[in-house]
Amino acid sequence: VAIKKLGGVIQGEEEFWAEVSTIGRINHFNLARMWGFCSEGKKRLLVYEYVENGSLDRHLFSSLTTKNAQVLGWKERFKIALGTAKGLAYLHHECLEWVIHCDVKP
Repeated sequence: VAIKKLGGVIQGEEEFWAEVSTIGRINHFNLARMWGFCSEGKKRLLVYEYVENGSLDRHLFSSLTTKNAQVLGWKERFKIALGTAKGLAYLHHECLEWVIHCDVKP
């Protein structure tokens, strides 16, 4: 699993539960599935499926000198960009409920 710690939470409890409920129902090939969450006061964690091969950030921005890094070619980068665009298009246009994605990052 991958765990995301939410920092600086400014939304209320009701909004958080509504968002978790919506995100939990999302099912798209290009999006990691949320499996669960923890909430205690202002401390909140989201539990996602683990996506193999390390962070995309490491592959996109690493150099050949970085230990165990695989530099991606332009063909792979294009496939990743296309998959990202498909995932975002799903969130914007195909979901039954709109999803605000404040932190899309590699």
